[in-house]
Amino acid sequence: MEKRFEKILKSIPDDFEELLKALGNKFRFKLGLLIFFNNPLSFAEIVKQFNKDSSYIYNHIKKLELAGIIQNFIRKSNESRKYSFYEITEYGKTILSQFIVDFNKYYKININSNNWNLFYKNTKSELDFFLKGIKNNFRFALFQFLKEKNKLSFTEILRSTNKSKGALASHLKKLEMGGIIQNYFKKTPNTEEYSYYEATNFGEKMISGIFNSYNNYYRGIKNKYDKRTEEKAYNSDYITAGCGNWALPNEKVLGWIKIHSNDVSKIEITPSRNIGRIDFFNHENIENDDGTYSIFINSSNFTYIPFKFYSQIPEGDNSSNFETISINTYDTNKNKVQEVNLKIEIIKPVVKLQVNKKEITKKQGFFEIEISIARGIETRIEGIEIGVENKNGNPINIKTLDKNLSEIQGKIPPEINFNKLIGEFNIVGKGVFVFNFRVIYFDKLKNEYHSKPQRIKIKNYRKFEGCLNYTYNYAEIAAKV
Repeated sequence: MEKRFEKILKSIPDDFEELLKALGNKFRFKLGLLIFFNNPLSFAEIVKQFNKDSSYIYNHIKKLELAGIIQNFIRKSNESRKYSFYEITEYGKTILSQFIVDFNKYYKININSNNWNLFYKNTKSELDFFLKGIKNNFRFALFQFLKEKNKLSFTEILRSTNKSKGALASHLKKLEMGGIIQNYFKKTPNTEEYSYYEATNFGEKMISGIFNSYNNYYRGIKNKYDKRTEEKAYNSDYITAGCGNWALPNEKVLGWIKIHSNDVSKIEITPSRNIGRIDFFNHENIENDDGTYSIFINSSNFTYIPFKFYSQIPEGDNSSNFETISINTYDTNKNKVQEVNLKIEIIKPVVKLQVNKKEITKKQGFFEIEISIARGIETRIEGIEIGVENKNGNPINIKTLDKNLSEIQGKIPPEINFNKLIGEFNIVGKGVFVFNFRVIYFDKLKNEYHSKPQRIKIKNYRKFEGCLNYTYNYAEIAAKV
C-alpha cells in the first residue's frame, strides 16, 4: 500500500467514520431529516411516520445517536409515565444543513418542515447511490486520494491500495454510481493505460462540505461560545459535557466534552459502577488509573472530546438504574475549577412471576403461572424453568412436557415464545420437595435475564404429576417506556 494512501486512510477520525456510517444509509438519512425539520419528536411520533417495525427504527436511531447527529432525553408527563424524545444536536444541524444546501445546488428544492420528505422523494435514486458511496471509510480515503492525484488509472489505484481487483472494482463502481468520481478512457503517450478515474465537481463539493462541516464545527466551538451567540454565556464554565440519557445494558452510548477555556490543562473522567470501559476518539494523551481517565490538554485548538462507553447489566430487580460519569476539570495551576456529573438511566426489562398452587394432593396438582412485564422494552420471554430439590437442598430429576398449543386459552402475547412453555412435569420420589420457578427472558440486544424465583413446597408420596396453566398481565405487557 502506498504510504500516502495509507496515511489518508489512517487519518480518518473514528467519530467521522461513525458519521459516514450513519449518513450512508437512506433510511437513517430520512430519519435524520424528519427529526431535523420537526425537532424534537417522541419515539412514538417517529414510528408513526414510517411503516416499519419499532425495533428496526430504534436500531437506526441508536446509530444516529452514536454518530452525534441526534440526542435522546426523557420527559415526564406525570409521576409514573415517562416519554422518550429525540432532538437534533448542534453538530447534527451543522452537518445536515450543509449537506442539504450543497445537494440543492444540483437539485433545486424548496424544503421546509412541512415537506421535508420532498427532498428525499425528488432525489431518491441519486441520493441513495451517493449515500452508499460515502458510507465506507476506504471509499472516502480513495476519493481523497484521487482528488489529490487529479487522475489515476485502475492499475495505479490497484498498486496504491493493495486491494484485489474485484474488491477495488466494486468500490470504484459505488463511487461512480454515486456521482462522486467518474471514469473515462484515454490513451496517453508511452503507456497502454486507457481507463482513468477522477473526482467529479459534485463529489468534491458534497464530500468537502461534509468534511469541512465536521472540522469547522469542532474548531468553531470555542469561538462560538466566546462570542456568546447562544443563550447561555460560558464565562464561568470551563467545559460543558453530555451523553445519551438512557440505554439498555451492554449498549454503546456516545458522550462528549466541549472545552471553552484555554486555561484547561487536564480533565478527569470517573464512571460509576455499571458504566463499562470508556473509549476516546483519536486522543492518545490519556491515562487510566483504576477506572479514572485523565486527559491532558496540550493545545488550544483541542476543543472537543468525543467518547463512547457501554452500560453494564445492573444488579437487583429495579428496571430503572441511574449511573453517573463524573468529570473534573483542572486549570494550568493544577487547581480543580469545575465538576460536571452526567446522569444516564440504564433500563432493563423486568418480568414478574407469580405461582399459585391449586388442587394440590400428594400425587398431583395444578399450578397457576401468572406472567407480567413490569416495564416492557422489546422483551422476549423464552420460557419457564423449573428446578426441584429435596429438603436437604439436593437436586431431584424432573421430566417436563411442552404445553399443547390447543390447551392454551386466550391470545398469547407476542413477547412470549409459546413453543417453550412447559405444560406438564413429573417427579419420582418421596418426601418434601421445593420447586423453584423462574422465567427466562431477553431484551432486543439479547441480554439474558431471569425473573425472581418463586419457591413452592410440596409433600410428595411417591410420584407427583403437575400441570401448568398460564395467565398474563396484558396491561403491563402493553406498557412501553
